[in-house]
Amino acid sequence: MLLALTSFVGALLLLELAAGVAMSRLGPVQVREGLYDNPLPLFTGHGGPAISLRDLPDGERMPRAKPADEVRIFIVGESSVAGSPLDVHASVPAMVVDELRARMPDRQFAVVNMGRPGSVSANAFYYTQFIGHYDPDFIVYFMGHNDTDALVGEQCLPVTSPRWHGLWRSAVRRSQTLWLVRTFGVQLLWAVTERGQWYSDE
Repeated sequence: MLLALTSFVGALLLLELAAGVAMSRLGPVQVREGLYDNPLPLFTGHGGPAISLRDLPDGERMPRAKPADEVRIFIVGESSVAGSPLDVHASVPAMVVDELRARMPDRQFAVVNMGRPGSVSANAFYYTQFIGHYDPDFIVYFMGHNDTDALVGEQCLPVTSPRWHGLWRSAVRRSQTLWLVRTFGVQLLWAVTERGQWYSDE
């Protein structure tokens, strides 16, 4: 019994170490000097097809260690933050970093676009866990347009199952493995099953 328990705990620790290494390589992707893009898929969605993992941005990643003179600002939101109908170059975060650099040229700013079209407020919890690894100075939330009384799935759980959902969130805060499974596990499942909607009426 003791050997089985020790093996189980050891396996969990190894998973956490592996998850920590994986998460350290997921940093926001640099678009241009001072502007970074969201490297994560939606965890929950309002509708429409899931984001393919192949469509996530790739490139030079923001390091976790923040330079002493850098101010890091993360802006979480929906399509209006992401830059739709154009792209990250025409987004609100791009305008923010340009304005800050023009008004305070002696300061170093890094603004991260954490917008995703179709996002709902439930994504903000998981994005915030990710952002916490990058020593943010400011986190701005500009979202809520997609949240309606017709929502289903995890966004309803804080009201319908507050105790169980509270336990789940507490576990995700403490486990990088659970965070990764929630982040990418659903995407991989959908790729295998070829689902086309976040939540089905069936």
